[in-house]
Amino acid sequence: RHIIRATQDIVTTFSSEGDQGKQFLTLTLDALRSIGVVDASTVSNLNADIASSITTIWQDQHFRSLYEKSPYFCEGLEGNATQCKNFPRWGGEDWIPTNDDILRCNIRTSGVHECRFTVDGLPFKFIDFDGIAMRRAVARKMIQSVSNVVFVAALSDYDETLPDAPDRNALLDALKIFKALLEGQKEKCNAIDNPILVLNKADKFHEKLCKRKVPLNVSGEFPDAPRTFDFSAGIDWIRQEFLKQVDLETCDLQIYVVNALDMEDVRVTFDQVIGSLSYAV
Repeated sequence: RHIIRATQDIVTTFSSEGDQGKQFLTLTLDALRSIGVVDASTVSNLNADIASSITTIWQDQHFRSLYEKSPYFCEGLEGNATQCKNFPRWGGEDWIPTNDDILRCNIRTSGVHECRFTVDGLPFKFIDFDGIAMRRAVARKMIQSVSNVVFVAALSDYDETLPDAPDRNALLDALKIFKALLEGQKEKCNAIDNPILVLNKADKFHEKLCKRKVPLNVSGEFPDAPRTFDFSAGIDWIRQEFLKQVDLETCDLQIYVVNALDMEDVRVTFDQVIGSLSYAV
């Protein structure tokens, strides 16, 4: 669905960009016509024809060239790329998705979602909100009278913008939200002394920085960012940016880096977070 929607979005943009754009336009339209898709949101069944057509787009050299260069494909397609490489294993009536297939089905969050659960006697309120700027205030109001905060941010946000605010860098926005959440709790006389920060999407961050060579300061918002394409240096820089948002004299910020597509990595990180929260309580 991501690939279908993304190709529909960029057809007009690239249709005027020389022979390469025209060839990709023809390929895309032919593939979309073959599966009869007008609105990607109507696709609910990944049959063999849809799987084959999407794979045709993915394997085309013109599409791959645009994919490597274009910001239109920054969100949501990395996981789907692996599935495309595995066709014809995926798609069709006899296809049974593996755990890895399910993990890589990247569907963008829409709206604000709340879920409550308990782990080892610790009650959690899980709040997930999309990248729309107007959701920020709503999310902050939902976090009240909590004993701690586990804030999850995407490492790969450094070159992305908010869907409804293309002039606002996503990482910079995450930094501001993180600071505002902690300050808001402090104003309520409920200061968080041991907040936890989980830096997610380490795999996507590595893909952008180390393989696609997208500079950390490509947005121009981070002039002090390292100019190298070193993974560890990039992680350390983002870690320091978040540390700047807290008062280190009164706050002990614990930071974890995780790849959400690695189930073992997630399990180990979650166990560490639970241990930290249990100790704090």
